[in-house]
Amino acid sequence: RCRGLCGGPHAHTLTPGAAPTCSPCQRHGMSGDLRTTAASVVSWFLLNIAIGNLNGWILKHHGFSYPVVLTAVHMLCCWLLSAVCLVTILPPADPRPTPVGTVAKVRTLALAFCASVA
Repeated sequence: RCRGLCGGPHAHTLTPGAAPTCSPCQRHGMSGDLRTTAASVVSWFLLNIAIGNLNGWILKHHGFSYPVVLTAVHMLCCWLLSAVCLVTILPPADPRPTPVGTVAKVRTLALAFCASVA
């Protein structure tokens, strides 16, 4: 299996000091990866817009007076659906653990978002 760019059923020939390239990957996988990424991003935006509109409708027409709870439920649903999507539809190509620095940056962004909502 390809351990480089695509995880395909072929091997790579690596030249020391050169960037890894994979002409089979470029022939069969990269455009599909771009389409998958674009479809994922567009569907994520559309679903979040729909959920945001639904939240506004609930707050306006049903007199629900707990917007922070509604936002927390929204974020929990997004997290759960993302986890399901990652496990079933888009499994990671490289299952290495996320670096500590990246986790710290994401945690900081999450806290900033929570503070902006509250």
